[in-house]
Amino acid sequence: MNDYLTPEMYQAIQETYCLRLKIESLSEEEKLNFDDLLEEVIYRVLDYCNREDIPARLTKTIVRMMYDLNNYMNPKKGTNVPKTVKVGDTTVELGSAAASSSKLVDAIVLNYVIDLNRFRKPGLFIKETGDKNA
Repeated sequence: MNDYLTPEMYQAIQETYCLRLKIESLSEEEKLNFDDLLEEVIYRVLDYCNREDIPARLTKTIVRMMYDLNNYMNPKKGTNVPKTVKVGDTTVELGSAAASSSKLVDAIVLNYVIDLNRFRKPGLFIKETGDKNA
């Protein structure tokens, strides 16, 4: 999947996600969509937390984010899903062309800042490039 999740963590996230959706497993198409969204969520979490790794204890929070994303992107019939998601000064209108998955992921991740702050490392995340002049 990616360098940030162990195969065991990925499997645990996928299984817990399926349990929350009350399905046995993901279809091939759903799995591709799941992998893409999971990767976006992982990168947003890493950026927000100033980390290069995903702690195992953070997997449940990531599953909740993925579940929320699924509910916004694929609302069930009869479910009252808001037409907009607003966090701070960012508003995402769902169901419009402006509701890209990237903006929606940002809004969802920001809903979990209290959970993420426990894993946040202080300072700026600057990966060493080997260039001493940078």
